[in-house]
Amino acid sequence: RLSRIVARKPPMTGHTGSTVNTAVTRIRNVWRILVSIISTKSGTLSIPAFVDCTGAHSHVGTPHECYVVGTASGEWVPADYDYDAATISALNASTGKKLVPCVKLVKAYFRNVKMPLISFHTELLVASIVPPIIVDWDTKKYRYGYEFLLAQFLRHASQALTNPVQLAGSHSPAVNSNLSQGRLAALGTWLHGRAEDAWRLAQQKDKAQALAGWRTFFGEPFPADSANRGEESSGCRGRGMAANFGTQDPVDGVMDERTRNLIDECKRLEESCLYTSTTLFEWLKRLRLWKAVFVVAPIILAAVATWPLLKKQSGFEWLTGVCALLAGIVPAVYKALDFDVSLDTVAKHARQAKILQDRFRQAWRVTALGGFEDFRNEFDDLMSRLDVARSTSLTAPERFFKKAQKKIHSGDYDFSIDSSAEKQVSKANREE
Repeated sequence: RLSRIVARKPPMTGHTGSTVNTAVTRIRNVWRILVSIISTKSGTLSIPAFVDCTGAHSHVGTPHECYVVGTASGEWVPADYDYDAATISALNASTGKKLVPCVKLVKAYFRNVKMPLISFHTELLVASIVPPIIVDWDTKKYRYGYEFLLAQFLRHASQALTNPVQLAGSHSPAVNSNLSQGRLAALGTWLHGRAEDAWRLAQQKDKAQALAGWRTFFGEPFPADSANRGEESSGCRGRGMAANFGTQDPVDGVMDERTRNLIDECKRLEESCLYTSTTLFEWLKRLRLWKAVFVVAPIILAAVATWPLLKKQSGFEWLTGVCALLAGIVPAVYKALDFDVSLDTVAKHARQAKILQDRFRQAWRVTALGGFEDFRNEFDDLMSRLDVARSTSLTAPERFFKKAQKKIHSGDYDFSIDSSAEKQVSKANREE
């Protein structure tokens, strides 16, 4: 063990002894030798540290001691190891010992996908994000497995990762794994996509298919049964992380009957808005084409009717006369059809339908994961907006609905991120 070093004032004039700087220099040299020996024998990096007895980083009323460690740049920074460890242990106890298995699960996934975060950074992310989720879901009496916790963690981590992470009350510096803000933001964007894939797998009703999908999602090595690895998951003796995937009903596990019914209704309305917006956009494209014809044609017809070259040629009187007639009639027809108003109306309703489509999707994908009252309020608000949009009874010709239907079925409106999970499950099934 390293002895505790207490900072003292330099010796008075005429007294013998070492100054603080001299003592630190000597001990630093001893530490270099110790680190070399320990690292060589154990294969791990050991970081010696001072115990901070100055009181600058104390935790009054607790036995936790804060340390001061040297960095590669030659600086001394606080390292609140005891407090951080005690805080994570307390959070694990408050979550029914679900936090530590979640940490292990996330670390296993991050290792497989080569996430460039240091181990402590991952621990801080999980300790900051997962406990509030568990408390919220336990309060609402949800039943859930670790697959739901992983999916929800990835969704929150995609936002939390953009900034350095630190435990509340800790003197340890905020951790960013020595990555730039841009790099962290890019990792957060990537995690957001993985979170959506994880939620689709967590809500997969076919347990065998879900497990195959998770295996593809994780990659190798896949978290194995603890019976084969000699490990225990808190609260699940004799079972590893893999055993927790697909063990809960992915619908009953996180939501009740009312929420499920409301989700189904949101999906119907999302699809309805998709067809409505696509139909109106197809109609709008045709209307804009006709507007261009009605605006440009009279100009061309009038030019032809007044062209001096045709006037001087005999036999073209009928042509110039017809052009002059149409040049006068076309603007009147355009005005009678009220094309400008029609275009604005169709464009407005197409835009509203597209916005409502996105909002209904966000409602059943995101808002539904919270409380039912919040979800219902969001749904009621969207229904009010939908009722207003429907009040004009705007009806597009049937042929444009057929074109929209064909366009949607061809996959033009499918997003690559939405199909990635299906591809993973399909690949996993082929491998099985």
